[in-house]
Order: sequence, then C-alpha cells, then structure tokens
Amino acid sequence: MTDADKLGENRQRNDSPKPGDDPSVILHIHVDKDNRFLYKNKERFLPVVNNIVPVVKRFLQCIRSGEYLHRNQKQLAIMKKMKLFFTATLVLLTIGAAQVNAQEKTVTFGVKAGANLATIGGDSEGARHTFKYQAGITVDVFLVDHLYILTGLDFQTKGAKFKPASGADAKYSPMYLQLPATLGYKFGLGSDIRLVVNAGPYLSYGIGGKANSDGESLKLFGDNIFKRLDYGIIGGGGVELGRFSVSGGYDLGLRNISHAKGAKARNRNAYLTVGVKF
Repeated sequence: MTDADKLGENRQRNDSPKPGDDPSVILHIHVDKDNRFLYKNKERFLPVVNNIVPVVKRFLQCIRSGEYLHRNQKQLAIMKKMKLFFTATLVLLTIGAAQVNAQEKTVTFGVKAGANLATIGGDSEGARHTFKYQAGITVDVFLVDHLYILTGLDFQTKGAKFKPASGADAKYSPMYLQLPATLGYKFGLGSDIRLVVNAGPYLSYGIGGKANSDGESLKLFGDNIFKRLDYGIIGGGGVELGRFSVSGGYDLGLRNISHAKGAKARNRNAYLTVGVKF
C-alpha cells in the first residue's frame, strides 16, 4: 500500500461516525479534498439562530414603517435644542471671563434652598397651587461693572393639585434638574449690601415624579404623561447681605409638557429662597 493510499484510508476513518454519536445531529460539509468544515451538534446553535431572527425581523419592520427614523428624529430635535442652549450659555460665560475686572472676584459659588408655590397652566380644569421645594448650587459670573451671569444647577419640585367639578381629585408632582442662565444687575446700597434683579431663560429635565388620583399612582415621565424636557423664562430679584442672600422670583414655562394629543400643560412656579456664598 502506497503512502497516498494510507492517507486516504486515515481520512476515511476520521470522517466516519464514532460509537455513541447520533448521526441525526452530525453534519459534515466537505469543501474540497484537503479542507473540511465540520459542524457537530447543530442543536446547540439552532436556539441561538431562532432568537436572533425575530430581532432582525423587528428591526427591518421598524425601518420600513418609519418608526425607527421617527424616534431618532425626535431625539435629535431635543438634543439640538439642548446643544443650542448650552452653547449660548458657554458663549456668555466666555464673554464674561474675557471682561473680568481684576478687582472683582470672577466666579462666586454658593448654595441655596427654599419653597416653591407651583401650579400647572393650560386647559386643565380645577388646577390649584401647591407648596413644593427646591435646593441647588449657585454660580455668579462677573462680567463688567455691576453686571453678572447668574446660573447654577437646581433640584426643583413642581406640579399642581386638581379639583375638577366632576371626577376624582388628582395631584401631580414632577421633579426636575433645572439650569438657569439669567443676566443679573447688582446695585450697591451700602457696605456689603446689594440689591439684585435678574431675568433670562431656564432649561429643565424631568427626572421623576408621580400622578396620584383616586388611590392610583402613575409615573409622570415613565408612563408618558409629561414630556421630560421643559424650558421657559425666569424673572426675579433679591438682596445680598455680605455672604448671605434672600431672593424670590417666578418661573414661566413656555413648553407644552403634556403628552396627550390636543391637551395643554405648562409649568408655573413662584419661589422664595435663602442662600450663602463661599
């Protein structure tokens, strides 16, 4: 027997099923004489394939129906608004830093806390004010003379009570992270006493909260009752006594935050806070 015959006999032995193998689950695919691709126990792989196929089909259906594109367009629109807002804030901060007076402290940090008197405006029947609270970090950026950018990051609780003429009462309690970017002017009234007035935009993002009515509770943002993104205008004033401050104002929401088609709901909030600067 030649060496070639021996090699062929060895290959034939290697390819033949071994004792104990189930021929129904063994698949041999011969690519050519020298290269063989062997799949064994195909039952291991079939469940994986069966799980992947429905996911791929669902993805293709979303693309055909435009659902995937529609979701992405909504997300892109929100991201563009947030990007524009933060870019404008950054530009104002940059301008302020470029006009710094060496005798003034450029940036002053602080903390504040206080009470909110909130409601929800729109076409909802029986909306009432409700007491809420807020706390946050303040950042005062000196521009020139008595002009400042007053910003920071607040944790805000807003909402309203509803007492309609008919039907069950309800209470909405959304929670937000809020970024104000107001322009402030500080009048000197004496030694370490200043009167402050300010106005500008704000941007809020809903992070939680519930709607309670007739013993039932729903997530305001998770159950698509309110839109997460909110924006509006702030106007207010206050007094600074050395490192301490007392301020009040009003948040006027401009965005319709209701998810319901045809319904209107906008945040309204008056506030009073006390703070300390470092």
